[in-house]
Amino acid sequence: MIAMSPSQGSGPILIVDDDPQIREAHKRLVEENLAGYPIRLAENGEAALEAMEKDSGIPIKELRVDGGMVANELLMQFQADQLGVPVVRPRVTETTALGAAYAAGLAVGFFANRAELVRNWGVEKRWQPAMADAERSKLYGAWQKAVRRSFDWVDRPA
Repeated sequence: MIAMSPSQGSGPILIVDDDPQIREAHKRLVEENLAGYPIRLAENGEAALEAMEKDSGIPIKELRVDGGMVANELLMQFQADQLGVPVVRPRVTETTALGAAYAAGLAVGFFANRAELVRNWGVEKRWQPAMADAERSKLYGAWQKAVRRSFDWVDRPA
C-alpha cells in the first residue's frame, strides 16, 4: 500500500488494498489526520512483498518501480528502508505503456525475441535500505496494529 499526499507534490492519494472498507478507512486517516505524511501508509508495502514471496516461493531481491510516484526521492528511499531491499527506478518510468508497445512489437515481429527487449531496460537510480532491522520490525509491527484496529471502521452499505 502506498499513499501519496498532494502536499508532497505528487498528485492524489493512492491507496491499494483488496478490501474497500480498509481502503476507505485509510483514505480518511490520511485526509483527516496524516496529510503531508505519506510514509504512514507506505509501510504496508512489506506485507505485499511478503505475500509475493510466499506465493511465488522466490525471495524478492529488489523492487523495480514505475509510474509517477517514482519521482519522489524520499518515498523511494523510504520504500527501500521499509522493505529491506533495494528499490530500482528504470530510465523509462512509464513501463505499463512501454510493455504494451513491446508486446505489440513482439506479436508483429518488430522485435526478434524477449532478450532484445531486456537489453533495452536500464537503471536510472537505485536506493539501498539504510534502516536497521530492529527499527523496521518495530515500525511494521505498529503498522499491523493500526491495520487491525481499522477493521469494521466504516459501515458497508446494506
